[in-house]
Amino acid sequence: MAHTQPFQCGFVGSEDAYGLGIRIGAYTQWFASLLAQMLPKVESEALRTVNTCFQIAILASLAYWTCTAPDTLHPAEAFIMLLFCFGGVSACQSWSRNPFNSMFGSEAFSLRGIGDFIRNLVALGACSYGLWLTIRGRTRLDETACRTRVFFFAPVNLFGWYRYVLMAIFSFGILCGLLITVACMLHAYHQYDAWLKDWRNNSISVEPEPNERPSIAVFLTTCIALGVFIVAVELTIIWNGIEGVQACNSVGQLFPLIVGVAGLLRIMWCFARALVVGEISFRRR
Repeated sequence: MAHTQPFQCGFVGSEDAYGLGIRIGAYTQWFASLLAQMLPKVESEALRTVNTCFQIAILASLAYWTCTAPDTLHPAEAFIMLLFCFGGVSACQSWSRNPFNSMFGSEAFSLRGIGDFIRNLVALGACSYGLWLTIRGRTRLDETACRTRVFFFAPVNLFGWYRYVLMAIFSFGILCGLLITVACMLHAYHQYDAWLKDWRNNSISVEPEPNERPSIAVFLTTCIALGVFIVAVELTIIWNGIEGVQACNSVGQLFPLIVGVAGLLRIMWCFARALVVGEISFRRR
């Protein structure tokens, strides 16, 4: 009687897309961006800009990979890269009591306001791709014979009941993103139109407001959220048996790794120094 080889789930992942160096670089950039928001605006905007560029690169790479070689992209890989996008956007959220002040208030034409608008577009693009993934990803991408297991505080099948939960979340995110985008464009048009009518006496304010005292509740909540994103990425890799992404073996991983770690160390030093001299104090809410 012939012995059959037992079927093994899993596949070799792309180390240049989400290898160990890429992941560590992304995680360190998240926490660096989070800490930087309590420092002077020059420091925070620099880190937020780097983080935003990283999210744009990930989303663009995911879209390009999907369009040019969908037969080599697994749904689990697409889900992992989406988690990178959402984690990066969450790390750049504002400390302000009114999170829309940078886009609709006095900072609408500042670098911070423009950056928040771009991050809204990144989130909108990620939600749009996520909705496509839950609807068409199973037939268009290279799904393995085993189920695609993703994180929902337990291993769940991406294309089981969980897909309908994600469809509702992504649809709601798209709706909110579109409303914010349209509102920002209308606000910018009216502001610029008003400035043009009396351009001799008016000017568009580009100076950001002083830093607000950071909220300890928002800080801890964001840390927990980023921790959940990290756990979700790592467990999705383990549960789907993705191989070849647990070591930094390629040159392409060194750049995000070095930039992320160096940026976090620098921000930690600046944060600790500001905390010691009393330049940073938390508010309770």
